[in-house]
Amino acid sequence: MVLVESTKKSLKFSIGILLILFFLLIMYIFLMDKLNKEEYIKIFDYSYFKIISGSMEKEIKVNDLVIVKLTSDVKKNDIITYKREDNKIITHRIIKIEEDTIITKGDANFKEDRPIYRNQIIGKVIFHLNSSTIYYTISTLLLIYIILIITDLKKTKKERINHKGRCNNL
Repeated sequence: MVLVESTKKSLKFSIGILLILFFLLIMYIFLMDKLNKEEYIKIFDYSYFKIISGSMEKEIKVNDLVIVKLTSDVKKNDIITYKREDNKIITHRIIKIEEDTIITKGDANFKEDRPIYRNQIIGKVIFHLNSSTIYYTISTLLLIYIILIITDLKKTKKERINHKGRCNNL
């Protein structure tokens, strides 16, 4: 029983720390968004973008988040995020690197994009997250944390009632 209580306390503490760190990260991102002059947030050497089209479907779906390493050091078949001349931000795969230009194409597109230059590259996609997975993970952590708090409160209430009963018997 003591081991179970100890494990519950450790789990509650760990989830609490994770939630606090998550909310601190959200606050940091929010502040950086307000203070940043760029169209995207830079967190150390990384940024993130929400995918709004199906041009990279099968690999990356609409509403997924891509985590991008801010770099122009890229090679063929890398998925990159870049800024077009019209300032639209695009995430596509490199299909060809010529002398001073790079040709990209969305995996679900039939034709290649207009050539871009290295200075248009924001970075290389290193990871992508399905948006439903993010929401599911956060809501699951919150639910577990709430359940642990409720069971802890019930246990504390029972202990107070038992303690009160013992005191009245004296």
